[in-house]
Amino acid sequence: SSMTVDGLEVRGILKWDDTVPGITLSVAWLLVAEGGLLLIGSSREPIGLNPGVTATIHIRQHAVHRHPIYGDRFLSGEGSTMRIVGLPRARTWTLLSRTAVAGSSELFLKHEPEAMGWNVGDEVGVATTSLGDSTRHRIVAIRPATDERLALAAASAGREEVHMPASHAIDGNLGSLWSSYLGAADQHWLQVDLQDECNVTRVRYHFQEPRYAPEYRVEVLTSEGEPWEAVANVTDGLGGWREVEVQRDFVRAVRMVALYSSMWNRGFRGERGSEPAW
Repeated sequence: SSMTVDGLEVRGILKWDDTVPGITLSVAWLLVAEGGLLLIGSSREPIGLNPGVTATIHIRQHAVHRHPIYGDRFLSGEGSTMRIVGLPRARTWTLLSRTAVAGSSELFLKHEPEAMGWNVGDEVGVATTSLGDSTRHRIVAIRPATDERLALAAASAGREEVHMPASHAIDGNLGSLWSSYLGAADQHWLQVDLQDECNVTRVRYHFQEPRYAPEYRVEVLTSEGEPWEAVANVTDGLGGWREVEVQRDFVRAVRMVALYSSMWNRGFRGERGSEPAW
């Protein structure tokens, strides 16, 4: 059970109960003396293995009875052993993927909780990004991961026709097209800017058949620096709906760059001369 004392000196073995949730040890100082042993979790049963089990040691600011040598506000050992083993986490923090208003009971995260090693019963802290107090919460449920459609701000291209601008690529209408007709070798690219900096898991797009480039690469631009980073090179020559894995954080824009040498208007006798609409 939890315990509150002024100071604690361990001369034998002190083992934390790793089966009971919510135990807190509140002390102004804790010393594991020579030959003593402090055990909190183990390699076979690390703290956090059992839902809700944590090891909270609160070191208070002042002691009524200070230690004669070390004073107060410390956790230390003197010729002794302290073994503290917690459940490994693939990631201990993440960012929100959408705003959480005051009083929210559900959070949407940029990373999957289970992939990070988070479990029902774990305690998490939500840090404020403005004036105010951060808060602590207990995970009571984890929903299966789902993709969230990102808001797009604008589209631009190396080449576009007046009646087939880059903006047609993001208007949600499969009947409207962007065309790079008669563009130079380095002008067959489309850039999509995101409304907000986001974690992008994948991009999905539609090529009109039979007019498209069968070979291209997908690039991302992040807030972590330039230049563009290639995340996929596609060479399978397929049209219609396509999906490419990205898995990048802090993405500001996505760009598709067509390989000019692969561009043939296969709807016109397989001859070059009419670059595709997309």
